[in-house]
Amino acid sequence: NWFKARLSVLGDGVEESWKAKEHGQVVSEFLSLVKSGPLFASFDAEAGLKLSRTVPAQYTQLLFFVRDPNKFVTPLNIASVVNFGLVQGNVTDTLLKLMQGLYMPAILSNKSWPDSVKKEFTGQLHKFMANLTESAYEAKGQTVLYIPVDDIGDAHLASKDKDLVQQLESTLIHWTRQIKEVVNNQDNSELGEDAGPLAEIEFWRARNAALASLFEQLNLPNVKRMIQVLEMGSIDTNLILAFKTQFNELTKLYMETKDNVKFLTTLERHFKNISSGSLTSILDTLPPMMNALRMVWIISRNYSDDTRMGSLFERIANEIADKVGQEIDVQVLFKLPPQEAISKIDLAKNVLVQWHDVYLQVREKIEMSGRDAR
Repeated sequence: NWFKARLSVLGDGVEESWKAKEHGQVVSEFLSLVKSGPLFASFDAEAGLKLSRTVPAQYTQLLFFVRDPNKFVTPLNIASVVNFGLVQGNVTDTLLKLMQGLYMPAILSNKSWPDSVKKEFTGQLHKFMANLTESAYEAKGQTVLYIPVDDIGDAHLASKDKDLVQQLESTLIHWTRQIKEVVNNQDNSELGEDAGPLAEIEFWRARNAALASLFEQLNLPNVKRMIQVLEMGSIDTNLILAFKTQFNELTKLYMETKDNVKFLTTLERHFKNISSGSLTSILDTLPPMMNALRMVWIISRNYSDDTRMGSLFERIANEIADKVGQEIDVQVLFKLPPQEAISKIDLAKNVLVQWHDVYLQVREKIEMSGRDAR
């Protein structure tokens, strides 16, 4: 009855949606198991009442229950042993803040629990926090690591703490999976064929931002000490190897994206002129742009091959062609005075001829320089 009364805050219809056998069993397990984790309740008119041990995917409001694992629940003490709260709006964000600011500090600082109870309960709690942290930031398009220990201290001493090593092993498994997902997502992401050269710069910037964030988190001093603790204290060598393999892949991709952004940024003003400038400004832009592209070809480690540089040239050519097509609108041309129409056509022709000629000139310089002659 105490539990059902709290569920009523989720709205009208909850009581009618209550199923004694299904919901009653979930509540009974939560109240009877001393080491039980959090319980979540959500409700809507179509799906009805849902009780689960994990945060549901999408709900406008969520009721959560957390119990003191050091005490048995009775009808007389249930109000003091079981805490509950209502989360509205962005469920995972609000819940994460509540857990970080209120419940986690209170639970981890509790000294009255038996060691065996606290060890198992906090282990499950850290797993829950890792999943909650991942879900909250994943909704924003970010990858954020859950760091279970604020300050690991001396890594050598910490490596002798078996409980801590076990906790960090669980955390490292979660981190390794997160890194692998980010790496795989980068491998599978592609830029559309119709995108212009400016879109290619933004593509690499977005990639770089995603990889840089995760790379920087993994290089935090406290995170590095956690890895050191596992290297010294864990007997699971495959766990460390799997993490390092994914971290090396992440580092390789991050360095590549960082390099690409650095070199492509030198071309940005030229690409902007092509995208939004007049045909006259495009005509003036072509020689310096081609020289800049030549430097990228020579210096860059990732844009010195036919595939990537060829694709970029294709985007530039398509952008120039589209721009000329917009300017040489036949219906508009026939409404202009003959001399003005001829001037527009001549200018458009000059842009296309200049693009062709400058390209051949720069290609000849590259071939004469002897580096990867084309």
